[in-house]
Amino acid sequence: MNKLQQLYSSPNPFSAYEQRQRRETLNKIIWAIFFISIPLACINFLFGSISSALVIFCVPPACLVTFFLNKKGHYHAAGALISYLVFFAIVFDIYYAGGLTSDLGAVAFPVFIAICSLLFGKRGIYIFSTLTILSVITIGSFELNGFIKEQGTTDIYDVATLVTLVTGMSVILWVIIDNHNKNMDRIKNDDLSLRISFEVTLEGLAKALEYRDRETKNHSSRVVEMSFRLARAASLSDEDLLNIKRGALLHDIGKLAIPDSILQKPGKLTDEEWVIMKTHPAKAVEILEPIPFLKSAIQIPYCHHENWDGTGYPRGLKGEQIPLYARLFAIIDQWEALTDDRVYRKAWPYENVIQYIKDNSGRIYDPKIAALFLDLVKNDPEGFGSIHLDGEIPVDII
Repeated sequence: MNKLQQLYSSPNPFSAYEQRQRRETLNKIIWAIFFISIPLACINFLFGSISSALVIFCVPPACLVTFFLNKKGHYHAAGALISYLVFFAIVFDIYYAGGLTSDLGAVAFPVFIAICSLLFGKRGIYIFSTLTILSVITIGSFELNGFIKEQGTTDIYDVATLVTLVTGMSVILWVIIDNHNKNMDRIKNDDLSLRISFEVTLEGLAKALEYRDRETKNHSSRVVEMSFRLARAASLSDEDLLNIKRGALLHDIGKLAIPDSILQKPGKLTDEEWVIMKTHPAKAVEILEPIPFLKSAIQIPYCHHENWDGTGYPRGLKGEQIPLYARLFAIIDQWEALTDDRVYRKAWPYENVIQYIKDNSGRIYDPKIAALFLDLVKNDPEGFGSIHLDGEIPVDII
């Protein structure tokens, strides 16, 4: 699995979308139990079953606690709590209401299996349906032999009916969850393929920009890799790394709107030409803004020419007004530009570039990021000095 696939693959066995669907389903079950328990408790209270009413009145507060846990992201804790509630209702109904086949018991057994399968997937159905069927047979045997006193009568046909009901419900749930998991796997695979294709397209576009701008070979791959090293040193998240990769690849896409006579001019630009050149960040926003995937990545193409002291362009942002991605990338872009030969000048020696960054820390660059970058260069000078690679942009460099 390459780095791109690792970023898109969740450490959980289910995708974020599937987790969200499961949490929403659990919420519906919680609210169903909540709204059923209140009238059920009132009916028991009015008809004299005080003990039943008091126990059932404990269910709504427990449902609220469960809903709160689920909302805060404690999905398994919420599911476990609601499962215990349902199982408690089964046991209470059998022991107090008397009768394995009473309405609440007959419904609660399948509901218990459904919740457990929601928590543990297809594997959970094997375990919990088997345990539930054995429980029904065991409790039914106790009732038939007089170990459990019931208000009504229970015979072997009642037990067989409930076992059939639980077995049938287990099979139905197994089929539903199996199909659900297969569909989710297909969706995840299709989504991953689409996203990988999107990233490869961005890399191709970055390569086309290099050819038009006559940049040095593999400029895009180098700034991406260096940005990654700096971002990792700054302890940014995987999502941040992905956004930085996209923004780094497309940092100069706004130059598509700059005339060749300016973009490829071998000498220094005139003041009038600089005015036109400085429009390329705004042009980048016009190009990228309609693409939802690039909403966060736009920070780099739009703001990487802003200076820490507010003297940059296009908006003259100052300090932490400049987005973090842009502050991080600005120093990488400057390092790459100064350490490479360009049509209008020769590359600077590394020592000169390092001194330049030190001198402009707190003026052009975020001083904290500049210090972090200089530490990286100091600790791994060969690493940053040998990034000038040949070949295409590696797929696993994101």
